[in-house]
Amino acid sequence: MNMKDILSNRKGFTIVELVVAIAIVAAIMAPAAKMSIQGITSFYREQEKIELMESGQLALSRISKQIRISDQELEVDIENESIRVISSVGDFTYSLNSNKQLLEGSNAIAENVALFDVDLSDSGNLLKIDLKLLGPKYGQTIDLKTSLYLRNQ
Repeated sequence: MNMKDILSNRKGFTIVELVVAIAIVAAIMAPAAKMSIQGITSFYREQEKIELMESGQLALSRISKQIRISDQELEVDIENESIRVISSVGDFTYSLNSNKQLLEGSNAIAENVALFDVDLSDSGNLLKIDLKLLGPKYGQTIDLKTSLYLRNQ
């Protein structure tokens, strides 16, 4: 046989062979694609959770800092869930507005807040602050709590 005969006798793939090859590739690729999509979704959920955690921790640290440097009595309005801190540095009021924002005066210090709860103990020396944040996209929830002993009350 010469080279011309070899090239002319060569046949292509049949349609059945192509369909079987495509089915095998699809069976291998489908789980890999699903795992990849789940990994990306999981990453974005955790990213939202981290952003909520950072936002909440920043808000609680700002509130705690203002309370600690306060040299006057603290006003806590449990019904309206607000704290008013009066000090020589300034007058700070922390409250929750209807747009799910925790405000310091009129400036938002945390967004997507589902709950801002303040509770003053019976003795008036222990302030408990509960801050719950709810993620806007994936619904992640973060619940942060802190307790402060008020020395100047």
